[in-house]
Amino acid sequence: MWAGECTDFLCSPGRFFAANELKALLAFIVIHYDFKLAKGGPRPENLYFAENVAPNPTAELMFRKRQPLTSSA
Repeated sequence: MWAGECTDFLCSPGRFFAANELKALLAFIVIHYDFKLAKGGPRPENLYFAENVAPNPTAELMFRKRQPLTSSA
């Protein structure tokens, strides 16, 4: 379904706001935190069902707040 094809009440104009909020949240996490897989090693295998592909929901990530850079001047 394209954005211009919404003709029923289920197509909320708030979906654009929600998409932008999720992008802002992801950008904040990438800028302010370091993250890696908890067990190290390679990325866990994806899950495949029908024609869909999803990341492994049992994979564990470790997050650490980045330390601010200090200037030497």
